[in-house]
Amino acid sequence: MSCPLCSKEPESLEHLFLFCDFAQSTVANLSLGSPAYTQLYSFIQGMALMTTAYQSPLEGWVKINFDVAMGSQKMCLAVVGRDHGGSILFVVTQQLYLSSPLVGEARVALLGISEALKRNYLYAIIEGNSCLVISKLRNALYH
Repeated sequence: MSCPLCSKEPESLEHLFLFCDFAQSTVANLSLGSPAYTQLYSFIQGMALMTTAYQSPLEGWVKINFDVAMGSQKMCLAVVGRDHGGSILFVVTQQLYLSSPLVGEARVALLGISEALKRNYLYAIIEGNSCLVISKLRNALYH
C-alpha cells in the first residue's frame, strides 16, 4: 500500500517520519518553537523504525492509530483514522503541556476514541505503541 499522504513510496514509519514530503511540511509548520521543534526532529530521526506494513481493518471498521511526540515543554498528540481501503477518514492533532509520556499516550488514545465516537463509528481497532495503554483499554472492555 502506498503512502496515503503523498503516494510516492510504500507506507512505513520510516517513510512517514523521514521521507514523506506532506508529513515533513506538517511537522515543520507546528508552532512548537525552535528548541522544541529541534528536539522533536531529533526524536523522529533517532527513533527505532518499524518495518511492518500497515494492515487495513475489515470493511465497516475504522482503524485508529495514535502516537505522541515529546518536545522540550510540549507534546504533540496525533491520531489517524482509516477505513478498510486505507483511506484517511480523519486526522486529529493536539498540543499539550504535559511532562509524562504515559499520560500523553493515554490522552491521545482517548482523543482517537472520542473522535471515532463523535463520527458514529461503531467498530474500531485501536492501535498505538504504548503496551500499558492498550492493555488498560483491553481490560476496560472485558471487565
